Amino acid sequence: MYKCIDKPLEIGYAKNMNINQLLKIAKEELNAPKFEVTKQFLDVNKVEQNENGDYICDRYDINNKENAISFYFKIKEEEYFLCVIVNINDNLVKWIYPENSNRCYLTATSEELSLKELSGITKLRYSSGWSKGDKRKNGSTYNFSRINFEFFEKKSYDMENLLSLVLDILEKDKEGVTELTKKAFTHIAICKYQYINANSGIHLDIKTIERLSKLNLELDIDMYIVGNQYKE
Repeated sequence: MYKCIDKPLEIGYAKNMNINQLLKIAKEELNAPKFEVTKQFLDVNKVEQNENGDYICDRYDINNKENAISFYFKIKEEEYFLCVIVNINDNLVKWIYPENSNRCYLTATSEELSLKELSGITKLRYSSGWSKGDKRKNGSTYNFSRINFEFFEKKSYDMENLLSLVLDILEKDKEGVTELTKKAFTHIAICKYQYINANSGIHLDIKTIERLSKLNLELDIDMYIVGNQYKE
C-alpha cells in the first residue's frame, strides 16, 4: 500500500520568513475581516477549528514571483477551502478567495487480472484496490479488479496543478503506466468539488494534453457543485 504524499514546500523565501507569523496574519483576517468579500464568505461559511479553537490550515504555497504566500483553510463540513493570500514584503493580506477541493488519481480495472497482477505491471506502489471475487462490505463479491494510485492527500490544490503533479510521478515509470493502459482499462480520475461561488473553468494546456497522450491516458472528470452561496 502507498501512503499519500504531498508536494514539498517551495524553498524560495521560506528560509528568510517567519511562516507562523504570516499564518497569524492570515488568521487575523478570519477573526476580523478587512475585505468585504471575506465578510460575505464567512456569513454563510464556517472555517474549521481544532479543539483549542484555532483555525485549521490545510497547507500553504509560496509564490516567489508574486512575493506572496497562500494559506488554505478548510471549511467545516464542506469540500472546499478559503485561501488567504499574504504579501511577504509588507506582511498584509493581499486577497482572499474560495478554492475548490480536488482529488486526482490513476485508476485501472480488469475482469481478467487480479490486484496483485495489476500491481506488478508498474513500479508505482498502489494506494487501494481489490481483486475480482473479493467480498464487498455488503457481502456481495466484486466482478472486476481495481487498482488505484493516489499520491496526494491534501485536496486544496488547484485542479490543473494537481494533475501536473500526478503526471510528474507517473512519468517516472512511463513504460509501466503505458503497459498498464494496454492490459487494463486505465485513466486518470478527477473528483472536482466546485464551490458554488468559485471559478468553474477547466483549462488543459497543450503541454498537459501531450503528457497525457504520451502515457496513453484518458481523463475522466466528475464535478460536484457544493456549498452555501454568498451575496456579492
